[in-house]
Amino acid sequence: MITLFNSLHLDLTVTAIISFIYILACVAIYQMHSTKDGILFFLYITASAFIIFLFINFTMISAGIVFLYIMRLVYRNLRMDI
Repeated sequence: MITLFNSLHLDLTVTAIISFIYILACVAIYQMHSTKDGILFFLYITASAFIIFLFINFTMISAGIVFLYIMRLVYRNLRMDI
């Protein structure tokens, strides 16, 4: 019963984190003037949310943070190319 509660609590935490990230993404897209920037940022946030979900489920948060940093660098390079 305790294990079931812990896994349920983890799933609720992950859901809350992803929901918060999506709310931030919507606000950021709304405030961006360029549509290309907005689309790239939305793709970045979607990938980030999915990766955070995977890595928290496998309790590899440090690997998730490294991946997010790499994605941020990729996003910056893409934005400069456009």
